[in-house]
Amino acid sequence: MSDYSTTDAVQFAMDGEATKFKSAVDSILMQKVADTLDLERINMAQSMFASDEVEDDVATEEDSVETEEPVDNEGTEADEEV
Repeated sequence: MSDYSTTDAVQFAMDGEATKFKSAVDSILMQKVADTLDLERINMAQSMFASDEVEDDVATEEDSVETEEPVDNEGTEADEEV
């Protein structure tokens, strides 16, 4: 498809060139869709990587909590006296 402007589409409509008008409108709409998809891809990528950083921090904190050894209070001097 050729790149048409809205001016071209209007001119084709005024000249009665239905096929060229349809091609121009299709081209304009497809370009708008492509631009919107590009923006959404960028936004999605940014949001995915931003949430990964937060999840990585949470996972790191959970890992450090899981690796702590439990304190064994049995066998301490206070327990032996009772």
